[in-house]
Amino acid sequence: MSRDGQIPVPLPVALSKLLSGVPTIGAAERAVLLMTTDEELFPHACLLSRAQIKIEGNAIRIVVTSRFSADNLRRTGRATLIVGDEKHLHSCKLLCESVDDSVRGLTAFSLSLRWHKADGGGAVLTPLSFIVDDGAPERERWDECTDVLEMRNAVGWSGA
Repeated sequence: MSRDGQIPVPLPVALSKLLSGVPTIGAAERAVLLMTTDEELFPHACLLSRAQIKIEGNAIRIVVTSRFSADNLRRTGRATLIVGDEKHLHSCKLLCESVDDSVRGLTAFSLSLRWHKADGGGAVLTPLSFIVDDGAPERERWDECTDVLEMRNAVGWSGA
């Protein structure tokens, strides 16, 4: 049971595979968009890499470095995650189950899936992506993101 009293939707295997793994320097990395809403209800997009995401069973754990996205997600408790592959654009409505902002400048969230749609219509898609440059691990604090996610998994996630 999630914090809204509903049973979370199981995480589809295809989505779990898209969100798992480690980015490779010099290679194309699928863009993962985390959409939140600001105080005026306008959408706000935040680009995540797989270095900021960890799948644990049906939970999607993320570390957000954007103060605006973290504040929006903390305030509303909701986000939409969008990621694509060559066949589908996956749209996911997420509910925040737990927040940890104990590491300066990083906010970790444990999210549950409320709704998922894989939309493709039979077309061959070119997923939104970016090339991982040499400075990405330091700029995006990959080691710290990994440490935060591992530490949270070791001590457990508490309620939001």
